[in-house]
Amino acid sequence: LAPEPAGDPAPPPAPSGQWVPEDLTEDLPVEAHPEARFTCIGAGTCCRSGYLIPVDGTGAERLRRAASRCGLSGDPVVLLPTAPGRRWTHALHNEPRCPFLLNNRCRLHGSDAHPAACQMFPLAFTRVGQRVHVTVTHRCACGVFGDGGLLRRNRTELARRARLGPVPRIFPFASLDRLRSIDLTGADRLVQVSRGRFEAPERVQAAWSALGFGCEVDPSGPDDWALPATLASLGQGVDLSDDPILEATLGAGEHPAWDRIAEDLRRVGAYSPQASAEAEIDRFVRDHLFGLRVYQHESVVRGLFALSLATADLWWRRADGHPRTRARIMMWEDTFASPGFRGLMGSEGPLGTALDDGEQARAWVERWWAGAP
Repeated sequence: LAPEPAGDPAPPPAPSGQWVPEDLTEDLPVEAHPEARFTCIGAGTCCRSGYLIPVDGTGAERLRRAASRCGLSGDPVVLLPTAPGRRWTHALHNEPRCPFLLNNRCRLHGSDAHPAACQMFPLAFTRVGQRVHVTVTHRCACGVFGDGGLLRRNRTELARRARLGPVPRIFPFASLDRLRSIDLTGADRLVQVSRGRFEAPERVQAAWSALGFGCEVDPSGPDDWALPATLASLGQGVDLSDDPILEATLGAGEHPAWDRIAEDLRRVGAYSPQASAEAEIDRFVRDHLFGLRVYQHESVVRGLFALSLATADLWWRRADGHPRTRARIMMWEDTFASPGFRGLMGSEGPLGTALDDGEQARAWVERWWAGAP
């Protein structure tokens, strides 16, 4: 293991988007979408995806003791740099899979060695004003079909998990686009859209309207050339070799781990080509809006543009059937978490100043669906 660098740690990087991570020091109400459900069906895909699972020094020692009890060989902890030139952090040795996964079940579950990031996953928490929103992220294969118990019925457990790690707090005033700001009433309007009865294209349209930008899309589907052209143009001149997920997303390709995802879905009885791909896409859009993840960009308009891009792509490909749609949703969730994708959506990205103005960004979205040049 590499030694911890000497000297004072470097300051943390500047906040990304319109939020700042903070620990919850108050007992705030935790709200879940009225229809949000989740249960772990043991697909195991997330534990074999190499996700970074950070732990502190105490957590690292707990993992090492747990490894000894489980008879594991090798150190289950690695040291990784948080960013070039910055301090290092402990993390679970999770590449290519978690060493504590046995028969697709976690041997740490319920123990003091279970990392906080694993306990929170696949839930995502966002603080907005004096409340905390919780949603299911679709990076986990177990979220298929939107089955399980209603999240809102277990607020005590949700509050416990929210206190396990830093939670993004949305700024009271955020950048709507380059010229305009937006207060928390804008977030409330997006949450209201997430609660309405829509199909995914109409929900995206309603989100633009809620922010004051009239938007019209054709729910039958995006144009069959305008959207792929936009995706391809984003990747031009960008080295994507270190980000196969982003490369597949922009190239309209299949999830790099599709074979494994399909195998996992079959093993747990969740491979269902007859299931509704449209319903799966709308749950993804609904949870993205309720969790206010459009704030995780340079402006809310840029975040909503990214969500609109993903929605159009998914809707355009929904004829591929439910299992592949589910895998592509998982791929988009990983893409949203990619610093490379947020850079592409930023002011220095290929679209540059084209997304500075909300009306212009909205017009781009309408082009995908109308097929206008």
